[in-house]
Amino acid sequence: MEQATIYHKKICLCKKCKGTGVEIFYAKTDTLNRFPLKRECPQCKGSGRVVVSGERILNVEPYNAATDTTTTV
Repeated sequence: MEQATIYHKKICLCKKCKGTGVEIFYAKTDTLNRFPLKRECPQCKGSGRVVVSGERILNVEPYNAATDTTTTV
């Protein structure tokens, strides 16, 4: 039996920039991470917010011990 769950659109904080709209990164040559560089977040395009939606399909099957091929030790 499959169960489908639909997640409707909602506005959330961008997880990449934590809602600031600015992504902080370091140059490869800055090994001590002392000089942070900033750029517009590529995921939210600088707004700090994203629209999230999705769908999840869950497959539920009955358990039958006689036909179980997995073994636990």
